[in-house]
Amino acid sequence: MTNAHLAADIGGTFTDIAVTHQGDLFTCKVPTVPAAPEEGIFRGIQQAMSETGLTAADFNLIVHGRTLATNALIERKGARTAMVVTDGFRKRHGIHSTFLKHQAGPVTVHRGLSI
Repeated sequence: MTNAHLAADIGGTFTDIAVTHQGDLFTCKVPTVPAAPEEGIFRGIQQAMSETGLTAADFNLIVHGRTLATNALIERKGARTAMVVTDGFRKRHGIHSTFLKHQAGPVTVHRGLSI
């Protein structure tokens, strides 16, 4: 293991890969496959390893972005979802509701729901 770091971010059009190793930075951009977003990550990692000479064992940190998921939320694409919170998390719920109201239109909030 050589303490290399890898970051991947799946976007709507491209998947971005960044690798840092011994002070060097390598980046690449590969097409996102909408039907199978993980394919972009696999292709990007393969390209990064091929061009840097690193192997999977050389990475001690891998981080993943979520642009694709954020875009789906903002654009209101994908499955209908619900956010369920317990008492004590009102601030977090308020932050999410505010974000969604400004980014994606009105949000229906149900308080006091018993299950």
